[in-house]
Amino acid sequence: MSEVAQLSISNLLSQVGIVKKKYDDLAAYTGENYNLFSVLKIYTQELSHSAILGDLLNAKGKHGQKDTFLKLFLEGLPTFKEGSEQFKVLQNCKSDKSVVFIEKYAGKVNYQKEEGGRIDIVINDQKSNIIIENKILAGDQPSQLKRYNKWYKSAPILYLTLDGRAPSNESKKDLILDEHFICISYQENIKKWLEKCIKEMANKPIIRESLNQYLVLVKQLTNQSTNNKMTEETISILTKSSENIIAAKMIFENYQTSVIELNKIQIMKLLSIFNQNGFNLNE
Repeated sequence: MSEVAQLSISNLLSQVGIVKKKYDDLAAYTGENYNLFSVLKIYTQELSHSAILGDLLNAKGKHGQKDTFLKLFLEGLPTFKEGSEQFKVLQNCKSDKSVVFIEKYAGKVNYQKEEGGRIDIVINDQKSNIIIENKILAGDQPSQLKRYNKWYKSAPILYLTLDGRAPSNESKKDLILDEHFICISYQENIKKWLEKCIKEMANKPIIRESLNQYLVLVKQLTNQSTNNKMTEETISILTKSSENIIAAKMIFENYQTSVIELNKIQIMKLLSIFNQNGFNLNE
Protein backbone atom coordinates (compact mmCIF):
# COMPACT_ATOMS: atom_id res chain seq x y z
CA MET A 1 0.00 0.00 0.00
CA SER A 2 1.40 3.38 -1.00
CA GLU A 3 2.11 6.14 1.50
CA VAL A 4 -0.56 8.29 -0.15
CA ALA A 5 -3.16 5.51 0.24
CA GLN A 6 -2.21 5.01 3.90
CA LEU A 7 -2.58 8.75 4.53
CA SER A 8 -6.03 8.80 2.85
CA ILE A 9 -7.22 5.89 4.95
CA SER A 10 -5.85 7.41 8.16
CA ASN A 11 -7.51 10.74 7.37
CA LEU A 12 -10.84 9.09 6.55
CA LEU A 13 -10.85 6.99 9.73
CA SER A 14 -10.06 10.10 11.75
CA GLN A 15 -12.99 12.04 10.25
CA VAL A 16 -15.45 9.19 10.73
CA GLY A 17 -14.16 8.64 14.27
CA ILE A 18 -14.85 12.28 15.14
CA VAL A 19 -18.41 11.98 13.79
CA LYS A 20 -19.06 8.77 15.73
CA LYS A 21 -17.74 10.27 18.97
CA LYS A 22 -19.90 13.38 18.49
CA TYR A 23 -23.10 11.35 18.11
CA ASP A 24 -22.13 8.85 20.82
CA ASP A 25 -21.63 11.76 23.22
CA LEU A 26 -24.94 13.31 22.13
CA ALA A 27 -26.80 10.02 22.64
CA ALA A 28 -25.19 9.59 26.07
CA TYR A 29 -26.12 13.16 27.05
CA THR A 30 -29.75 12.86 25.92
CA GLY A 31 -30.16 9.24 27.02
CA GLU A 32 -31.59 8.39 23.60
CA ASN A 33 -30.12 4.88 23.58
CA TYR A 34 -32.25 3.93 26.59
CA ASN A 35 -35.88 3.69 25.59
CA LEU A 36 -38.50 1.78 27.60
CA PHE A 37 -40.63 1.16 24.50
CA SER A 38 -37.66 -0.52 22.80
CA VAL A 39 -36.86 -2.50 25.96
CA LEU A 40 -40.44 -3.80 25.95
CA LYS A 41 -39.93 -4.87 22.31
CA ILE A 42 -42.91 -2.99 20.88
CA TYR A 43 -40.76 -1.40 18.17
CA THR A 44 -42.93 -2.49 15.23
CA GLN A 45 -45.91 -4.09 16.99
CA GLU A 46 -48.93 -2.37 15.49
CA LEU A 47 -51.31 -3.38 18.27
CA SER A 48 -49.00 -1.82 20.89
CA HIS A 49 -48.69 1.40 18.87
CA SER A 50 -52.47 1.48 18.47
CA ALA A 51 -52.88 1.09 22.23
CA ILE A 52 -50.51 4.02 22.91
CA LEU A 53 -52.07 6.29 20.28
CA GLY A 54 -55.57 5.25 21.31
CA ASP A 55 -55.09 6.16 24.95
CA LEU A 56 -53.53 9.52 24.07
CA LEU A 57 -56.47 10.31 21.76
CA ASN A 58 -59.02 9.20 24.34
CA ALA A 59 -60.58 12.12 26.27
CA LYS A 60 -61.08 9.59 29.06
CA GLY A 61 -57.55 8.17 28.73
CA LYS A 62 -55.27 7.32 31.64
CA HIS A 63 -53.23 10.47 30.99
CA GLY A 64 -56.01 12.52 32.65
CA GLN A 65 -55.64 15.46 30.25
CA LYS A 66 -59.16 15.16 28.83
CA ASP A 67 -59.29 16.02 25.11
CA THR A 68 -56.05 18.06 25.00
CA PHE A 69 -54.17 15.54 22.85
CA LEU A 70 -57.13 14.77 20.61
CA LYS A 71 -57.68 18.45 19.78
CA LEU A 72 -54.02 18.87 18.86
CA PHE A 73 -54.22 15.76 16.70
CA LEU A 74 -57.31 16.90 14.82
CA GLU A 75 -55.84 20.37 14.26
CA GLY A 76 -52.83 18.88 12.48
CA LEU A 77 -54.72 16.66 10.03
CA PRO A 78 -54.90 17.27 6.27
CA THR A 79 -58.38 18.36 5.21
CA PHE A 80 -61.03 16.21 3.58
CA LYS A 81 -62.94 17.44 0.54
CA GLU A 82 -65.05 20.34 1.73
CA GLY A 83 -68.71 19.47 1.90
CA SER A 84 -68.17 15.71 2.14
CA GLU A 85 -69.71 13.78 5.03
CA GLN A 86 -66.23 12.98 6.30
CA PHE A 87 -65.31 16.67 6.29
CA LYS A 88 -68.42 17.49 8.34
CA VAL A 89 -67.67 14.74 10.89
CA LEU A 90 -64.20 16.16 11.58
CA GLN A 91 -65.45 19.75 11.69
CA ASN A 92 -68.20 18.88 14.18
CA CYS A 93 -66.28 16.39 16.32
CA LYS A 94 -67.16 16.80 20.01
CA SER A 95 -63.67 15.99 21.28
CA ASP A 96 -64.60 16.49 24.94
CA LYS A 97 -67.18 13.69 24.70
CA SER A 98 -64.99 11.25 22.78
CA VAL A 99 -63.97 7.73 23.72
CA VAL A 100 -61.58 5.44 21.85
CA PHE A 101 -61.91 1.77 20.97
CA ILE A 102 -58.96 -0.42 19.98
CA GLU A 103 -59.46 -3.38 17.61
CA LYS A 104 -63.14 -2.46 17.24
CA TYR A 105 -65.25 -5.35 15.94
CA ALA A 106 -66.93 -4.46 12.66
CA GLY A 107 -68.73 -7.71 11.91
CA LYS A 108 -67.66 -11.08 10.57
CA VAL A 109 -65.23 -10.82 7.65
CA ASN A 110 -66.76 -11.60 4.28
CA TYR A 111 -64.44 -10.75 1.39
CA GLN A 112 -67.06 -11.40 -1.28
CA LYS A 113 -69.54 -8.98 0.28
CA GLU A 114 -66.69 -6.67 1.35
CA GLU A 115 -67.83 -6.63 4.98
CA GLY A 116 -66.45 -7.11 8.48
CA GLY A 117 -63.11 -7.03 10.25
CA ARG A 118 -61.48 -5.35 13.22
CA ILE A 119 -60.66 -1.65 13.03
CA ASP A 120 -57.38 -0.60 14.67
CA ILE A 121 -58.64 2.62 16.29
CA VAL A 122 -62.13 4.13 16.41
CA ILE A 123 -62.74 7.55 17.96
CA ASN A 124 -66.40 7.97 18.91
CA ASP A 125 -67.86 11.31 20.09
CA GLN A 126 -71.24 9.79 21.02
CA LYS A 127 -72.60 10.74 17.58
CA SER A 128 -69.99 10.07 14.87
CA ASN A 129 -66.86 8.01 14.37
CA ILE A 130 -63.32 8.57 13.12
CA ILE A 131 -61.36 5.54 11.90
CA ILE A 132 -57.57 5.16 12.09
CA GLU A 133 -56.08 2.28 10.11
CA ASN A 134 -52.60 1.82 11.56
CA LYS A 135 -49.95 0.27 9.28
CA ILE A 136 -46.32 -0.12 10.29
CA LEU A 137 -45.01 -3.27 8.58
CA ALA A 138 -48.21 -5.16 7.74
CA GLY A 139 -49.63 -5.00 4.24
CA ASP A 140 -53.19 -4.20 3.25
CA GLN A 141 -55.91 -6.81 3.53
CA PRO A 142 -58.41 -7.39 0.71
CA SER A 143 -61.12 -4.67 0.65
CA GLN A 144 -59.91 -3.49 4.06
CA LEU A 145 -60.76 0.21 3.85
CA LYS A 146 -63.87 -0.56 1.81
CA ARG A 147 -65.12 -2.93 4.53
CA TYR A 148 -64.60 -0.32 7.24
CA ASN A 149 -66.34 2.30 5.14
CA LYS A 150 -69.37 0.03 4.87
CA TRP A 151 -69.52 -0.43 8.64
CA TYR A 152 -69.21 3.29 9.42
CA LYS A 153 -70.48 4.89 6.21
CA SER A 154 -69.71 8.54 6.91
CA ALA A 155 -66.64 8.01 9.10
CA PRO A 156 -63.44 9.69 7.90
CA ILE A 157 -60.69 7.09 7.51
CA LEU A 158 -57.15 8.12 8.48
CA TYR A 159 -54.73 5.75 6.76
CA LEU A 160 -51.63 5.91 8.98
CA THR A 161 -48.29 4.54 7.75
CA LEU A 162 -44.62 5.24 8.49
CA ASP A 163 -44.14 7.40 5.39
CA GLY A 164 -47.66 8.43 4.33
CA ARG A 165 -48.01 5.98 1.45
CA ALA A 166 -51.40 5.39 -0.15
CA PRO A 167 -53.43 2.21 0.41
CA SER A 168 -53.52 -0.42 -2.30
CA ASN A 169 -56.30 -0.44 -4.87
CA GLU A 170 -57.30 -3.83 -3.50
CA SER A 171 -57.86 -2.26 -0.08
CA LYS A 172 -59.60 1.00 -1.01
CA LYS A 173 -61.58 -0.30 -3.99
CA ASP A 174 -63.74 2.65 -5.15
CA LEU A 175 -63.01 4.89 -2.15
CA ILE A 176 -61.58 8.30 -3.09
CA LEU A 177 -58.53 9.98 -1.53
CA ASP A 178 -59.39 13.19 0.40
CA GLU A 179 -63.09 12.33 0.20
CA HIS A 180 -63.43 8.99 1.97
CA PHE A 181 -59.90 8.72 3.41
CA ILE A 182 -56.69 10.69 3.85
CA CYS A 183 -53.09 9.50 4.23
CA ILE A 184 -51.06 10.49 7.29
CA SER A 185 -47.65 9.37 8.51
CA TYR A 186 -45.61 8.71 11.64
CA GLN A 187 -42.75 10.52 9.89
CA GLU A 188 -44.56 13.85 9.76
CA ASN A 189 -48.03 13.92 11.35
CA ILE A 190 -47.43 11.78 14.45
CA LYS A 191 -43.97 13.29 15.03
CA LYS A 192 -45.26 16.89 14.86
CA TRP A 193 -48.30 16.02 16.97
CA LEU A 194 -46.14 14.47 19.71
CA GLU A 195 -43.88 17.53 19.70
CA LYS A 196 -46.93 19.76 20.26
CA CYS A 197 -48.19 17.47 23.03
CA ILE A 198 -44.77 17.60 24.73
CA LYS A 199 -44.83 21.42 24.71
CA GLU A 200 -48.35 21.35 26.15
CA MET A 201 -47.13 19.09 28.98
CA ALA A 202 -44.17 21.35 29.91
CA ASN A 203 -45.27 21.51 33.57
CA LYS A 204 -46.23 17.82 33.82
CA PRO A 205 -42.86 16.01 33.76
CA ILE A 206 -44.07 12.41 33.98
CA ILE A 207 -46.39 12.71 30.98
CA ARG A 208 -43.89 14.92 29.13
CA GLU A 209 -41.05 12.41 29.48
CA SER A 210 -43.31 9.49 28.53
CA LEU A 211 -44.20 11.37 25.35
CA ASN A 212 -40.52 12.12 24.76
CA GLN A 213 -39.72 8.41 24.98
CA TYR A 214 -42.39 7.59 22.44
CA LEU A 215 -41.22 10.41 20.16
CA VAL A 216 -37.71 8.89 20.16
CA LEU A 217 -39.20 5.56 19.11
CA VAL A 218 -41.17 7.23 16.30
CA LYS A 219 -37.99 8.96 15.10
CA GLN A 220 -36.16 5.63 15.10
CA LEU A 221 -38.96 4.01 13.13
CA THR A 222 -38.89 6.79 10.52
CA ASN A 223 -35.11 7.18 10.21
CA GLN A 224 -34.95 10.52 12.03
CA SER A 225 -32.94 9.47 15.08
CA THR A 226 -29.40 10.46 16.10
CA ASN A 227 -28.04 7.22 14.60
CA ASN A 228 -29.60 8.09 11.25
CA LYS A 229 -28.09 11.57 11.36
CA MET A 230 -24.71 10.00 12.10
CA THR A 231 -25.12 7.74 9.06
CA GLU A 232 -26.03 10.70 6.86
CA GLU A 233 -22.98 12.68 8.02
CA THR A 234 -20.70 9.66 7.51
CA ILE A 235 -22.00 9.19 3.97
CA SER A 236 -21.43 12.88 3.34
CA ILE A 237 -17.77 12.46 4.33
CA LEU A 238 -17.31 9.33 2.22
CA THR A 239 -18.78 10.96 -0.89
CA LYS A 240 -16.92 14.25 -0.50
CA SER A 241 -14.10 13.13 -2.82
CA SER A 242 -12.98 10.22 -4.99
CA GLU A 243 -10.02 9.73 -2.63
CA ASN A 244 -12.41 9.11 0.26
CA ILE A 245 -14.40 6.58 -1.78
CA ILE A 246 -11.22 4.71 -2.72
CA ALA A 247 -10.03 4.75 0.90
CA ALA A 248 -13.45 3.47 2.11
CA LYS A 249 -13.28 0.66 -0.47
CA MET A 250 -9.84 -0.38 0.78
CA ILE A 251 -11.06 -0.36 4.39
CA PHE A 252 -14.04 -2.52 3.41
CA GLU A 253 -11.89 -4.99 1.46
CA ASN A 254 -9.50 -5.44 4.41
CA TYR A 255 -12.04 -5.39 7.22
CA GLN A 256 -12.49 -9.16 7.68
CA THR A 257 -8.75 -9.81 7.55
CA SER A 258 -8.21 -7.06 10.13
CA VAL A 259 -10.77 -8.62 12.49
CA ILE A 260 -9.03 -12.03 12.20
CA GLU A 261 -5.65 -10.46 12.93
CA LEU A 262 -7.07 -8.55 15.89
CA ASN A 263 -8.54 -11.77 17.30
CA LYS A 264 -5.15 -13.48 16.95
CA ILE A 265 -3.51 -10.66 18.88
CA GLN A 266 -6.11 -10.93 21.67
CA ILE A 267 -5.65 -14.71 21.86
CA MET A 268 -1.85 -14.32 22.09
CA LYS A 269 -2.29 -11.81 24.92
CA LEU A 270 -4.51 -14.26 26.80
CA LEU A 271 -2.02 -17.09 26.31
CA SER A 272 0.76 -14.86 27.62
CA ILE A 273 -1.28 -14.06 30.74
CA PHE A 274 -1.97 -17.79 31.35
CA ASN A 275 1.71 -18.64 30.98
CA GLN A 276 2.75 -15.84 33.34
CA ASN A 277 0.41 -17.32 35.97
CA GLY A 278 1.78 -20.82 35.63
CA PHE A 279 -0.86 -22.31 33.33
CA ASN A 280 0.57 -24.13 30.35
CA LEU A 281 -2.23 -24.89 27.88
CA ASN A 282 0.11 -26.97 25.74
CA GLU A 283 0.49 -29.61 28.46
